[in-house]
Amino acid sequence: MKKEVKISLIIVGILAIIIVFFIIWRNSITGTGPLINDFKTCEKAGGIITESYPRQCTIDRRIAYVEGNDNAAPYCGQANVAEVNVCGNYIAVTSSLLGGGITYYKTDGASFSCPVVGPDSMSPECKGIYEKKLAENFDCVKVC
Repeated sequence: MKKEVKISLIIVGILAIIIVFFIIWRNSITGTGPLINDFKTCEKAGGIITESYPRQCTIDRRIAYVEGNDNAAPYCGQANVAEVNVCGNYIAVTSSLLGGGITYYKTDGASFSCPVVGPDSMSPECKGIYEKKLAENFDCVKVC
């Protein structure tokens, strides 16, 4: 075999190895692994679990999934939703509309809305949450 052909084959081989390593590296960064969209799959994928109540799982420093509150994620990305939080036994969905306030969803499926109004005009449920927030006795975990 000629010297030029051997050199060409070596160069092609090295380029092929570089391309394969690049593809493997790129796939590990873009996350082509299992789809993670709740606490359980985050935990199985090796996410970091915080020892708080409720426990949270964070993967790739991006999203925190809250244990037992995987029902909150579907509210993310819906129309007119600014953010979603899990606050105790409630899922709090904050409206992006001016004056829209927050809609709280209970674990039993019931919901109530707290529009942006003064304390004197609030419903008893909204006033109770407002007072807990003032007393810093209402812990919320941001979902999205």
